[in-house]
Formats: sequence, structure tokens, C-alpha cells
Amino acid sequence: MTDKWLEQELELNQQHEEILERREALLYQAEWQLTGNHKLSSTIAQHWVYAKQRNQALIDKIKHSEAVFKERASIPPSRDFVASKEKYWQTLEQELPGWKTSVKAASRSNPPSAR
Repeated sequence: MTDKWLEQELELNQQHEEILERREALLYQAEWQLTGNHKLSSTIAQHWVYAKQRNQALIDKIKHSEAVFKERASIPPSRDFVASKEKYWQTLEQELPGWKTSVKAASRSNPPSAR
């Protein structure tokens, strides 16, 4: 009978050791995950702050550009620019009929099915 009790005691002792080993492994794993999550959340927070600063800098640049463009738009164009613009449109109006004719002639001599 004592052999039976001794055998049972040894078996329980072995199971107890296995439980302690699993518990230690789980505690180590939990600690590792918590440390990893803390580092991850810290990194995410740093990236968020950086992104917020970058976005604010971009918004400031856009606002500055808008102000510069509004200021430039309020300045009337120079006389040379207006003269060049008028000459461009006059040239275009003179050349447009000839261009249309040449495009029509080219399309007749080279139909879409031949391209």
C-alpha cells in the first residue's frame, strides 16, 4: 500500500513540476507580449505625432500658396502679355480654317479603316 501512495506522490510531484514549467513559460510569454505591445504603441504614438506635424506643415504651405496666388491674381497682366495673347488669338483665327481644311483632306485620303 505504501508503494501505491509513493507512486501516486511521485506522479503528482511530476505533474506539479510540469504545471510550474507551463506557468513560467506563460508568464514569460505574457511579459514579452506586454513589452512588445508597449514598444509598438509607443512607436505608433511617435508616428502619429510626426504625421500630425507633417500634415500641419503641408496645410500651412497650402495656405501660404493660396495667399500668394490671390495676390498675384489681383495684379493686372503686363502690356506685353496682353499683346502676346491678342496676337496668339489673331494668328489662331487666321490659321484655323486652313488647318480644318488640311485635316479634312488628310482624313479623306487616309480613312480610319486604313490606319
